[in-house]
Amino acid sequence: MGFFFISLTNSRKSHFTRYPHIYNPKKKMLNLNPGKTTVFPITMLLLLMAFRPAIAHTGDSLMNKLSRTKKPDQQLVILHQLFQVSRYENIHAAEKYMMSAIDIGMKTGNTTSLVNSYGQLASLYEQQRNYMQAQLFYQEAQKTAVEADLPDLLPELNYHIGVALCHLDRFSEALTYLQHASMASSPKQHELGPRATLFQALCYYEAEQEDKAICQFDSLLNMAGKMDNQALLSFYYYELQSFWLHRNEWSRAIPLNEAALQLFTANNDHHYAILTLKDRADIYLALDSVNKATDFLRRALNTINNIGSINYLKPAVLDGLANCYRKLDDKILSQSYERQSKLLRDSMSFKGKATTMPIQSISYPGVLPYKKSSIGIANNWQGRLTPLLLLAFGTLSVVIWLRYKKIKGNITREKEAALQIARQVAEQEKQIAIRQAWEQLEREKEDAVHEARGLVEKVREEARTLQAQIATTSVLLANKTEYLQQLQEKLHTSNNEDCRRFAKEIKSNIGDNDYWGEFIRNFNLLHQNAIDRITKKHPDLTPNEVKLTCFILAGMNNKEIAGVFSVEPESVKKARYRLKKKLKLTEEESLRSYLEQLQ
Repeated sequence: MGFFFISLTNSRKSHFTRYPHIYNPKKKMLNLNPGKTTVFPITMLLLLMAFRPAIAHTGDSLMNKLSRTKKPDQQLVILHQLFQVSRYENIHAAEKYMMSAIDIGMKTGNTTSLVNSYGQLASLYEQQRNYMQAQLFYQEAQKTAVEADLPDLLPELNYHIGVALCHLDRFSEALTYLQHASMASSPKQHELGPRATLFQALCYYEAEQEDKAICQFDSLLNMAGKMDNQALLSFYYYELQSFWLHRNEWSRAIPLNEAALQLFTANNDHHYAILTLKDRADIYLALDSVNKATDFLRRALNTINNIGSINYLKPAVLDGLANCYRKLDDKILSQSYERQSKLLRDSMSFKGKATTMPIQSISYPGVLPYKKSSIGIANNWQGRLTPLLLLAFGTLSVVIWLRYKKIKGNITREKEAALQIARQVAEQEKQIAIRQAWEQLEREKEDAVHEARGLVEKVREEARTLQAQIATTSVLLANKTEYLQQLQEKLHTSNNEDCRRFAKEIKSNIGDNDYWGEFIRNFNLLHQNAIDRITKKHPDLTPNEVKLTCFILAGMNNKEIAGVFSVEPESVKKARYRLKKKLKLTEEESLRSYLEQLQ
């Protein structure tokens, strides 16, 4: 419980650092109860260490049972249970348990148990691919079964002996045992026939009887494609890929390896799945595809780490990875995997010796690792304390859980409050951004309007300048035209022939252009038909008064107007007075203002 609490604290550390009132980074503990949080996990840890036997491992409880019993039958059952518990985690311990079971079976004369113990020990060696030891113990089991007249056990033992001999390349001997195994007729042994037939085919192939081997291979594969027994089918694929792997025929081994791997993975047969991955890595190493081999070995290592119950295969995988990285010239990773493999092998060896040390010196009937009296006293004392400890641990667990839920609720509420504040801040920032954008837009709009007004004013100024130039030009042309017309009339009335000829030429060059009319039209265009509106309201204005109106609207003073008409400024002043009187304006009223209002 203490370890669980510490791991829970560490896992939530990164989150609690945001809340200093909950997590104290100096003490690296949760502030569940100030003044007691540091003592609590240490107290829990000491309690667990003191009363660890009361909450013992399954193997420890079985050892306690073994130490308390003197009945051989019960001892055999417990030893077999211990073997099953430790065969994947502690191979040395499993070997000693089976040796003890064999010792008890031999001394009690229990041949059935003895055959079973021989077979279990042989399967342990076969699991480690120590086929020599496996074959010897399978033969001992067969010999004992023959002496005890147990014919039902012989086919399976013959099969295992034949397989071990086949792996030892003793094919002629293996054929004899496999032929006996293939003749099994018991319904419980219906899979022995096809399995034995497969190894017979392998033996025929190695004995250079390839025709028989290929015929049996084809028949087995055809039968495998039709069967629903995935376990038997995966066995076919695995053994065939091992056979082709042994013969270095990689093109045949790889498809079978892949098919076997898929079936083992689907059936959660992790032991053979890892062995299949290791075989695939060996194939790619032989083909110099070191990167692919590394990938498959990593898959095997990840599978072992995820399962955590087949560590006996881990050293071989680590050695393979060290070899791969050695070929890739990565000395750091290669040495790291070598160290891990060595440490794991030493740990397993030490663990096996430490666990089985009491069993090494046993001799039936004294098979117990400890004296019964001391074990009994310890167990009685622990038995009385166990309910109280369990109750205390349960109460503490509930208290911790409730406290954790409260902390979690506080964190949730603080998170929601923080989110609410964040939303408000974001909304305020959004409003500020919108207001700033609107103000910027207004400033740009005002700048644009001001700039447009400046352009309009400039255009107007240019238009007024152009208007004055046009008006001046038009008036000059009109005056010159009038002057030429007057001169032409004077020359025409002269008695001199040359004067008449000059008058005729002047008339032909002047033409019929109405410059004053053109001036009025252009002025109307520039001032939006102002003259038309004025003449419409005052139709009695003379042409000279209309011209004077144009010059006044153009902003010309008396002197400028006098220059245009070639008269004295005083004459222009009198003309303005008469026009003002004609328009019925008082002396205080401005003539120009009145004319501009009429536009």
